[in-house]
Amino acid sequence: MSEPDYYGFDTLWKLMENSIESKSEVLILFVHWYLTKNGFLNVGVGDDDIDERSELLPEGWNANRDSYALRYAYDGQLFILHGNLSNGTMIVNLLCIKTVLVSVVAFRLDETVRAYRGNNLNSLIANVGTQLSRLKNEMIQEVVADSTKNSETQTEPESPTSTLRSQAARHTCTPQGIDRRPSGLEVGSAYDVGYADLNPLGVLGGGMLLPPGHRPHDIRPRIRFDRIGPGPGLGYRAPNPDHMRPPGNPDFDMFM
Repeated sequence: MSEPDYYGFDTLWKLMENSIESKSEVLILFVHWYLTKNGFLNVGVGDDDIDERSELLPEGWNANRDSYALRYAYDGQLFILHGNLSNGTMIVNLLCIKTVLVSVVAFRLDETVRAYRGNNLNSLIANVGTQLSRLKNEMIQEVVADSTKNSETQTEPESPTSTLRSQAARHTCTPQGIDRRPSGLEVGSAYDVGYADLNPLGVLGGGMLLPPGHRPHDIRPRIRFDRIGPGPGLGYRAPNPDHMRPPGNPDFDMFM
């Protein structure tokens, strides 16, 4: 069975242990170590940048034991780590400045940190493997993987399906109204079924409204159209949904 990979923590702990005076500091140091282990480098504390990138914690990082703010650089992007202690719970946020993606991980401090004095990682952090998995899945991958995914999506070539959808959004004006048919889509093709019925102005058949510039006597009777007017004497009649009665019984009104 392979040994757990805690490389670098013991060295960092030996350098920092004399300045550690609380469990919250141990947890932030643990998070910092895991970030640097995965390629993040510290570039400052709070709102202050430093010119040199480092795997060490900067001076003044633990000035406030209830609230922490550290800056990191990774893959050419800036990240801000926040840690806030509230009612025994340390809430850790990692924010990517470029994409504004943010991850949130909450740790019950007394259940996560055994003590702030110890000789190795296992004597300081309870269930180290579980905590490392949470940092990986809930903190880093939530912002780094999504950031990479967003960049790939923006440069990804357009698929035929997405091209068809974008074409469908373009409208073409015709004498009969607005043709919302995607360009290149032939009338009568399998993908054309239903387009005419979806157009309320009746392009290429179907439709539910009067064509622009119509005159009442120009409209031929259709199953889906009943002329409705303000009253008798103007060439209009009331709507009649029963204009096609059941065969064999012309007096039967199925809508009464």
